[in-house]
Amino acid sequence: MTLKRRTYLHPPIIRVLHWVHVMAIIPAIILGFYITYPLATPWTLLELERMLFWSLVFVYATFVARIYLAIVWGDWRDLLINRQDLSHLPGFLSFVFFRRPVHPAYPQKYNPGQKLLFTTWFAILLGLLVTGFMLYYPAETTYLARPLGGLPSVRLYHYLLSLALAATVPVHIYLALTEDLGKLLAMFTGFVEKDYSPSRKFKVKRPRS
Repeated sequence: MTLKRRTYLHPPIIRVLHWVHVMAIIPAIILGFYITYPLATPWTLLELERMLFWSLVFVYATFVARIYLAIVWGDWRDLLINRQDLSHLPGFLSFVFFRRPVHPAYPQKYNPGQKLLFTTWFAILLGLLVTGFMLYYPAETTYLARPLGGLPSVRLYHYLLSLALAATVPVHIYLALTEDLGKLLAMFTGFVEKDYSPSRKFKVKRPRS
């Protein structure tokens, strides 16, 4: 007989941080590219820059809060990819691209694809923070921009990192929809339900005297 086992996956603080981050990073990406190539808009450029600024405040506030919780709770190992995860990555990609019908089982909370994505986000957001700070304070950060080729090169790196971040959003959505819808719902409810078969009870036969 197969039953449903309810497992607590995401505490409330993680769910709140996730959805605040989502609601902040999407307008931040859109506004960033829009300011780069502005069209007709009911808002002035200054108003758009202010909206972008506050979106980024929430993006990095949730980013820093998650790093703090990962350190305090010690679950940073569940978020960053390691050598063992890389060895399991080919099997996971075979399942994601429909070349393998059965989902590989992983003992950790997140699969190798998710951990690779989390690690990539960590590097991209740090890179965007550094290059953005250099663009916001060009006179004070000349010594940092010079080894990178000057301010035009820093602007190019910032733009390429923004493109990379935008490209990971549909990847994240695709992985969430193709792997396990139960885990996707857990980001709303906190719980995930899995099938399990309870162990049978056998009668112990006593040896005849």
